Amino acid sequence: LGDAGVRVDVYGAFGRADVDTLPGDIDLGTLQVWSTGGNLEWEGLRFGADWLTTDNGGGRYRAWSIGLGADWRGFAWSGGFGRSRDDLTGIDGETWHIGLSRDLWELTKIAS
Repeated sequence: LGDAGVRVDVYGAFGRADVDTLPGDIDLGTLQVWSTGGNLEWEGLRFGADWLTTDNGGGRYRAWSIGLGADWRGFAWSGGFGRSRDDLTGIDGETWHIGLSRDLWELTKIAS
């Protein structure tokens, strides 16, 4: 897609751990985590999304996020939104973010 000026990145991951005992002789067995996501870039615009799920020892944790970025007037601008849910604790989460950066010199960038 390089000839069209489009860049696509896609990723996925899997992990697992055997948890034999915790303090108090709690046996959680095998914990697993799955995640996937990707980015699309075209003409200075960037869009990304990701998703994660894991069994966190008695409940499921899920999270996802999306984001958008653009280059405009010498700055890199970005913003995003995400949600999460932890079934074990019953906690729902939500996040918003905005960002701004600019290259000052060849090896220096300022960001907020």
